[in-house]
Amino acid sequence: MSDYIDENGLHLSTLDETVTELQNGFTNIYSTGGDGINFDSETPDGQALTIFAQGMDIVRQVVADTYNSFDPDAAQGTILDQRLKINNIYRKEGSFSTTYITITVDKTVTLTGLDENYSNTSETGYVVTDYDSTKIGYTVQDDAGNEWYLVNTDTLIQNTTTQHLFRAKEIGAVTSAVGTITTPSTVIAGVVSVINNSTQLTTGHKRESDTEAKLRRRRSVAITGANSCDSIEAAILDLAGITDCKCYENYGQSVVPQRNGADIPLHSVWLVVSGAGDADKIAEVMYKKNGYARPMEGSIDHLYINPDTGRHYEAKWDNASALRLYMKFNVKMLGTQTTIDAATQAEIKTLIQNASDFTINEAVTQNEYVSICQNALNTAGVMEALPLDILFSTDNSTWYSYLESDYDKIFTLTDSDIAITVL
Repeated sequence: MSDYIDENGLHLSTLDETVTELQNGFTNIYSTGGDGINFDSETPDGQALTIFAQGMDIVRQVVADTYNSFDPDAAQGTILDQRLKINNIYRKEGSFSTTYITITVDKTVTLTGLDENYSNTSETGYVVTDYDSTKIGYTVQDDAGNEWYLVNTDTLIQNTTTQHLFRAKEIGAVTSAVGTITTPSTVIAGVVSVINNSTQLTTGHKRESDTEAKLRRRRSVAITGANSCDSIEAAILDLAGITDCKCYENYGQSVVPQRNGADIPLHSVWLVVSGAGDADKIAEVMYKKNGYARPMEGSIDHLYINPDTGRHYEAKWDNASALRLYMKFNVKMLGTQTTIDAATQAEIKTLIQNASDFTINEAVTQNEYVSICQNALNTAGVMEALPLDILFSTDNSTWYSYLESDYDKIFTLTDSDIAITVL
C-alpha cells in the first residue's frame, strides 16, 4: 500500500507491507532471469531489506506524529501550546504559594530576598530574569520540610519583630499550617526566631497539564455562545488567575443545585469560581453572558460599569471554599522489606499530596487513588508493596471508598491528613 492522504485522513504502509513491497521490487529488478531471491531472515538479502524497511517505518512514524500533532487533542507539550493558539487559548502557568512570616532579631541584620533574581516580586507572580542559584535568599522551613524564600531584601533593626512576605520554594499548592514555619534554613546571627502567625496568604497551583489544557480548549468553543452556563464557564476559565469554575442553573430539572442547603431559585444562575481572578473581569463576563434576564446567586456582589456605555450591572457569584479531606490506607509488604521508616512515609504522603489536583464539586474514589498511591510507593523506593483499603473522610471519623464534595466546595488534601498503616 502506498502512503497517501484523503478525506479519511493519513494512510501509511505497515512494516510488513513495506517488506513485501521491497521484496517484490528487488525481485523485479534483480531476478529477471527467473532465479528467485532468498529473503529468509538469516540471509544477507533478507537482513538488508528488513533494515531498509525499518528505516522507512521510522520515517513514517515521524510523519504520523507530525500529522497527528495538528489535532489539539493529540498534540503534546510545546506542540500543544502552538495548537492551542489557533483557538486563542494559552496554557496557564503555575504559581507559588505565599505567606507572611514574623521575624524577631536581637541585632540589626540584612536578610537577602529573591528580588535579586526576579523582576517581579509581587504577591501574585514571579518572572525569572538572570537567575543565580547561589542567591536564593533567606530561607526558612516548616515542620514538614517545605522551604520558603524571603521575597524582598530588607534590613531588620535591632530588638524588633516584623512581618515579611515569603514565597514557597516549589511551585504549586504548598501549604503550611499556622505556627509550623519555625526553622531557619539559613543561619543568620541576630535572628532570634521565625514563625508564621497568620493564615497563608495565597495557595499556588501547578502549571496546567496537557490534559487540563485540552479539556479547557474543548470547553472554550462555547465562549462565543450567549446566555448559557457553558458559555459563562468557558469565558471565566479563560481569565488569568482562575483555576476552575462551575456554573449552575435551576431550569426546573429533577436534581436542583443547592446553595447553603437550599435549592437555588427557579431560572436563576449560580457561578462558583476558584483562584485569584480579577473581580471586575468576572463581573464583565456575567454582564456579557448572563445579561439582565436571569437572577444570580452568590455572596459576592460586584458592581461592573461598562466603560463604553456607563451602564451599571450588579454581578453575583461565590468563591469555592476548601473542604478538608482526610485519607488513610494500608500498605501490604510483599518482599523482604517489612517496614517503611518515618522519612519514607513522609515522602510518600508528599507525593500523594502533589498528585492530588481537585476541581470544584469533584468526588474522590478508591479506584482513582490506587494508581496514585502505587506510584508514590514506587517513587519513594518501596517497590514490593501494594496499597489497600484506601478510604476518605471529611471529619476524620466516618470513612468512605467514594466521597463527594459539594457544589461550591473543593477538596484540599495535605500530607498531615494522610495516614499510612504498614501491614
